[in-house]
Amino acid sequence: MPIDKQETTESERKWLKVTEAIVADNQEAATAEKTKLEEEQRSAVAARLEANAPWIPKNFVYVNLEKNIEQGNSREMLHILKKLIAGRQYLAVP
Repeated sequence: MPIDKQETTESERKWLKVTEAIVADNQEAATAEKTKLEEEQRSAVAARLEANAPWIPKNFVYVNLEKNIEQGNSREMLHILKKLIAGRQYLAVP
């Protein structure tokens, strides 16, 4: 997907300046851009923690498979599997 069509959170778009600096063999610029990204991430986490806001991933859903199986939550598991098959979410399993 073209960069200008990607969301601001897309990895390719976020890391574009770092990648360009690496391709240009400019280690200082690559390091500076990488540091900016890391600081942005740290600030976002700090703000979220200060606001006591949970981190809710956009494209992943946490599923405790063991717990759902133990509790016999077949309806919940079926719902999750349908979303996975439809390609609307990706599974993150601990």
